[in-house]
Amino acid sequence: MKLGFLMAGRVVGDGGPDALDVHLDRVMDELVKLGVEDPSLNATLASGLVELSVVVEAGSFPEAMKVGLDLARTAIHAAGGGTPDWPSDPRDAPWGITLEETSVRKALVDA
Repeated sequence: MKLGFLMAGRVVGDGGPDALDVHLDRVMDELVKLGVEDPSLNATLASGLVELSVVVEAGSFPEAMKVGLDLARTAIHAAGGGTPDWPSDPRDAPWGITLEETSVRKALVDA
C-alpha cells in the first residue's frame, strides 16, 4: 500500500541560510534521481528547521517509516550532508538531536 512519510529535523552546521537553501535543492534533486514519489521539502532557513515528505510503497506503517528514513538518508548523503545518530530502523532509539519528528499516514490516491 502507498503510505506518506514525514520527517522533521533541524539542520546543524556552518554556512547559514543560503548554504542550507543550496543543500536542500541538492537533496530534492537526489530524491528525484531516486525516483521517489511525491517528494516535498519545506524549510525555515533561518532556524534550520526542515520537513521532508515522500510517498512510499510499504506493507505496514513501521516498514514505511524505515523506507522513508532510508530514502531521506540516502538523498541527504548523496547531496553531501550527514545524518549523525540516525537509526536505520525506527524502533532503534535514541533518535539523536537532529531528528525531531516522524510520521506515517495513508497516502491519498487518485480516484
